[in-house]
Amino acid sequence: FLYFIAGQAGHCDPMAATPEPQPGMSPALGPSGARTHRRTVTDDGGTGPSASSAAALLGDVALSSAAMRSAPLTRLLREMLALAVPITVSTAAQFSVVTVNLSFVGKLGVAELGGAATGVMITNSTAFAVATGLCGALDTMLSQIYGANPNDRRFGRETQRMACMLLCLSVPIALMWWNIGSLLTFIGQPAEVVNHTSTFVRLMLPGLPAILGLEVLKRYMQAQHITAPITVAVF
Repeated sequence: FLYFIAGQAGHCDPMAATPEPQPGMSPALGPSGARTHRRTVTDDGGTGPSASSAAALLGDVALSSAAMRSAPLTRLLREMLALAVPITVSTAAQFSVVTVNLSFVGKLGVAELGGAATGVMITNSTAFAVATGLCGALDTMLSQIYGANPNDRRFGRETQRMACMLLCLSVPIALMWWNIGSLLTFIGQPAEVVNHTSTFVRLMLPGLPAILGLEVLKRYMQAQHITAPITVAVF
């Protein structure tokens, strides 16, 4: 059993490690009649592994087997943290922009704060949410393509297609942002809030391509386990 375990741990044939029976010893019975092929230390100076050394060897084999099982898990946890921590930090930094904007606008007045909050809601629901939803499909496709073959041309082609799709969608989104004042007036919002919201959304209009492009680049780089550039760019 001991040599079988040692053979499995060393990826070798366990029977190759079994010693040949010595002269005067049968394969099944030793000189003393014990069923063993291994000689123990005797009073007359005989040599061979003792019971304590056999137990130590078995303990070493058990420890090495446990280390082999725990090594992949530890490596997997390190790889997951290396990906998750930068993504979490960059996402938190990206959302903190809204908090900073509202904190500064809130010092101007209640109406200004209401207009900015409404503008943030509109920009998030019509641009960021759309880009995140569409790029969610890109996450699955790029991860599958890169995992199968990192040199597959479809990796770049699918990214380009998503970028072109978002660029086309940015045209109607930009038109809606520019005329958001008329839409808010139609649904019965106060004139003061409409004015501040319209101003805020129009000022956000130059950043629309950057918002959409950032979502594509995030998926493109995260699928390749590259997270540092996005984190630095957001900061």
